Amino acid sequence: MLKKKFKVKVVHYVREHYSIEYCHYRLIPIWRELHYWFSILDSGSTHCWSTQLGSYKKMETIAKTLVDRGNVDGWYEEQNKIRKEFFERRNEYFKDRIPYEVKIFS
Repeated sequence: MLKKKFKVKVVHYVREHYSIEYCHYRLIPIWRELHYWFSILDSGSTHCWSTQLGSYKKMETIAKTLVDRGNVDGWYEEQNKIRKEFFERRNEYFKDRIPYEVKIFS
């Protein structure tokens, strides 16, 4: 059987910003962008998975640390911890400021 291959590349995104793409495949590579958890405020609704952008040197440094699929999984484990902490802080924020679950006025 064919062994799975792993490849990483730094791709120009826009202006001076670059992103990282990786693929783990046997025959046909399907490139995926490396994402990170993005949030602004605990009280706001601006939070999502976003493409990791940065300078070429910064992206190259990160790309060199990704030598196999396990490193990518480790990246997402760290980002999921940040995401979980965000939702815990957010829940605490709303628990302190909103004294009820649902209140219907009709």
